[in-house]
Formats: sequence, structure tokens, C-alpha cells
Amino acid sequence: MGNSKQMFSCDASGYIRHWILAGTYVEAYDGPPGGDNELRASSVDPTIETPPENACLGAPGPRGESWMYYDPGANIFVERSSFYHDLSVLNLYGATDVEVAEDCELKARFWSCGASDLWVNGEHVSRHNVPQYMYPDATEITIPLRKHRNDLDTTESAISLKKGRNRLCVRLQAFGIRDTRVLFGIQILEGAEKLAIVIPGEDAFTDRAVAADGWLNSIRANGQNALCSGEPAPFDAVVNIKDEEVAWPAGTDRVVIGAVARAEVHLVLGDETLKRVFELPVNQPITVSKASSLEAHQDVILRDISNRINRGRGGVMPVLARHILGARHEEDESVLFEALDWIDGRPDCADFPLAAILRLYHGDTLTQKERDRIKETVLKFRYWHDEPGNDAMCFDSENHALLFHGCQMIAGNLFPNETFTNCGRLGKEQAVIGKERCEKWLDVVEAQGFREFLSSTYMP
Repeated sequence: MGNSKQMFSCDASGYIRHWILAGTYVEAYDGPPGGDNELRASSVDPTIETPPENACLGAPGPRGESWMYYDPGANIFVERSSFYHDLSVLNLYGATDVEVAEDCELKARFWSCGASDLWVNGEHVSRHNVPQYMYPDATEITIPLRKHRNDLDTTESAISLKKGRNRLCVRLQAFGIRDTRVLFGIQILEGAEKLAIVIPGEDAFTDRAVAADGWLNSIRANGQNALCSGEPAPFDAVVNIKDEEVAWPAGTDRVVIGAVARAEVHLVLGDETLKRVFELPVNQPITVSKASSLEAHQDVILRDISNRINRGRGGVMPVLARHILGARHEEDESVLFEALDWIDGRPDCADFPLAAILRLYHGDTLTQKERDRIKETVLKFRYWHDEPGNDAMCFDSENHALLFHGCQMIAGNLFPNETFTNCGRLGKEQAVIGKERCEKWLDVVEAQGFREFLSSTYMP
């Protein structure tokens, strides 16, 4: 490998941000039920693996998937956060090379959300676990022959680096449940300016990636119909606008894209595509309804929703809108059955389509086949965490809690003398419990106010 003409540096706060990643590897969780943090802890592999061997851009990773360049944008953490509707065990591997001019010891923090292992030059430095929802933390790093100093919930220690290149490797284990933070970070507290960061693989890639990174981060909107960059494009790029592509030739610093609301700049480096997304709100004005009354405005919205044919959990609302208007569609039955299958799996957010399905059942537009299938789902559903089950459904946030309580009450009233098979209660018992929980929810909101006040998603 030749010497890279350009290398990455730590950011202003000392974070090493440029890595190659393998994963995220996703496996279904098949262990015992428990609380969120219990599941996070029980899903962690207690063994310490050997560090990934031959980590190199494009080479096979520890579990088969290729090592890919991680383009951090402005993120200080190495992050692969995502939403998991089903309980999942996640593994992510990272590697990067740091170059120093002489042997040195640098104070650092090792951040994580999940359980993380860190190796420096093949030597295991740390296993630490952050089994909590959402929030990363820096926990103790054990460095041989070095004492650490614990300051509240962060730990400072020294990383020993030898002259030349040093390999850093990380394995991150996380538990996928709802909106899951999958991230780690290494922050050099003193001496970050001594480090040059090289992407494992061909040095020439690092050289090109540094130029691409600087150019992409310099792009800004230029008026209502163009993008401009702080320096000319080092390579040919394209701007994706819906299904169209607009060329951004190398050597130019401006491209006309038209009065669009969203555009993506793509720059291809070998097998890797670097991307930046730009939104231009000025080109997406708010549409003001011209309806003469509230009822007329509601009718416009209802008819707009009824014209959609969605699948999965999002398909029920258009079906409900059509049935309210007395206009069935030939695909309504298949859309409805797909949604019921999705609810039966008890993924997170299953309470959303269930509420719409109960409203449908309360009407008179369904076939007997559809009513029988809905009844089957309703009777075996899990309406609260006091009922048996092991799934990723969120019960306790403000909006979900009311949905579960309301669904429990309505379902119980629809089937008062039927046995709800998951909990063994009669419907009339479910109805009483659901009503009491709705009233308690309302009492809390009346006394304390909304916790998700004016949230554009949850307020409706």
C-alpha cells in the first residue's frame, strides 16, 4: 500500500469518526420474556471474540457481509440506529487505522449504546455494557498498566499507540426493540491532533474520501433552484430528484436543480456511494384548505385518504375511509387480511391498525368472512403487559397507552361473552379493565397535561 496524500483527522471534540463497518447483523430474539433492560442484558454474548481479522474495505466481514466505508456526515458517533418492530439481537463490527509519528499514550473515552468490545492492535482493551434505552454512555475502559479515573458516568483512560499505524476494532452488541440506538464512539481527550485516520484498505481510497467528504460537507442551497459548494467538485457527482438525475461535473461548484423540495447528492467512490440529502422548505409551501366549513374540510381529507391503496399496517386507514364513504375497493379484503396478519405477529405499533379495525368492525360494511377474521385477531391479542407475551410492543408511552386501553375497552364491549384467549378473561371483564385504565389516563392528563404536547405525530 502506498502512502495516502490526505488523511482524516479527529473532529474538534476529539472523535474518531471515519471507519469501515460490517453489519448490522440481525437475528430474531428467541429467549425468555422480560423487561426491556433485562432483555438487553440477557441477549449479550458473554464471550470475548478475537478481533476481526483482515478488516479491509470490500473484504468479507466476521459474518460474511462485506466491510463498507462509514460516511459519518456530521455525526460524532459511529451509528447504525434503526427501528425494530420485532425483538432482534444485533451485532455491528467496526475497524479503523490511526497513524502517529511516535509512540504515545492518549486519554480517551469509549462511548456506547449497547455492549461493546474494543481492541487496540489485537489486544482486548474493554468490554462494557450500557443496557439502557436510547441514551449512550461512556463507561470504564481498562488499559493494562494504566490506572483509570472515574468521573461520574464517564471514564478517562490512556490508549497506548505505537509509532506508525495502529488498528482499532470494535464489536457492538445491541438489542433491537422499537427505535433502537446502535452506536459507539471513541473520543480522544488530549492529543487528538497527533492522530491521522486511514480507512483500512487501499490508501488511495482514503485520499479520495477525504476530498469527497470535504466537498459534500460544503454544499448549501443557493436560492430556490440550485445547490452550490464551497469548492469545486473533486469528482463527477449526480443530484437525484425523485426519478431524475442531474449531473454535477467535476470542477464545478454549482448545479441548477429547479424549485424542488428535496434533493440527494450522490458521489460514487469505487463500490461506495456517499450521499447528502437537502431539503428546501421554501419550495414546499403549506397548502391552505379553501373549504367553506370544517365538515367540508374533513370531507376533503377523508376522500384524499380513501384514494390510497396501502399495504401492511398502513393499509387499514384508507380502507376505513372508503367504508365511511360507502365505497369499497376490490383490494380491501386482501389489505385487511395483511394488516391482521401483521397485528397477529405483535410487532411494535400493532395497536395503531387494531384501533382502525375495531372501528371497521363496529360498522356494517364488512363481509362475514372479514368479520370472522377480525374476531379471531381481536380475541387473541395482547392488550397490556400484564397479559402473557414476549414481543416488542410499546405499552407505556402516552399515545400507545391510550390506544391499548381504548382497544381493550372497545374489544371487550364488542365481544362481552367471548373468552379472550391470551389472558383468559371474558370480554366484559376486558371492557371494565380498559374503561378504568382510560379514565385513569384521562385523570393524569387532566392533572399534569400532555407529555407529548403539540407533537406533530402524536397530537392527532
